[in-house]
Amino acid sequence: MIIICLFTFNFGDQSELVAYISFALTITSLFLALISIIYAFYSNMSLSQTLSQLNSASNKVDESSNKLNESTIKLNQQIENIPVLLKSLEGKVDNTHKLVSDVYNKEIIPKDASTTVISKEIFDKFYKFSSPSGLLALYATYLSFKTKKKFSLSELEYSTSLIKKDYTNGFLVACSSFSFFTRKDYSEDWVIPNFNKDVSENIKSELEKRISEMDEDDREYLTHEKNLIEDFFED
Repeated sequence: MIIICLFTFNFGDQSELVAYISFALTITSLFLALISIIYAFYSNMSLSQTLSQLNSASNKVDESSNKLNESTIKLNQQIENIPVLLKSLEGKVDNTHKLVSDVYNKEIIPKDASTTVISKEIFDKFYKFSSPSGLLALYATYLSFKTKKKFSLSELEYSTSLIKKDYTNGFLVACSSFSFFTRKDYSEDWVIPNFNKDVSENIKSELEKRISEMDEDDREYLTHEKNLIEDFFED
């Protein structure tokens, strides 16, 4: 304010200088007004973009909220259905257990294996290609039928070193499917109600023949295993 007063007092009588200064101030004012207009226009655009982004974000929040509500409704419906599904599943499990129990405990009585006719060719190939432990297991099955003594594969495995439970089970199942013998049921204990006549007449001799064809050490070992099986069914 002081500078303006001093400037006016000293140069107020110079009309041309005053005109120049007035013109310069006018130009400056116009320039500042133009800058203000441009800034206002830029600020308005930025505000519009910000409002647009805010509106878009708000719409996304609304969509997410609607989806969350839908998911909540579906989840509630599924939760309400869980007891029904569990009850249905429980019924199916009970039916499955009953079915398995019926199959497991049901007495299987196939045709009488003792009267089944098996060709000599099958017998010859069977005796030729069967393992010594397999023939020994079949011999044990025959002794079970002969002595009417039931047995379990675990007992045989414990009594001898040659017989192994898993292999013996597979071998005897195959023999049963050939009608070499009939097994009463599928319990842990094996009960043999009947035995094929031809097999029963030849299994011991075929086993002894196989033993005789081996070298001395194996022959002694298999003879010992055979005696253990016989002792098991004589007790």
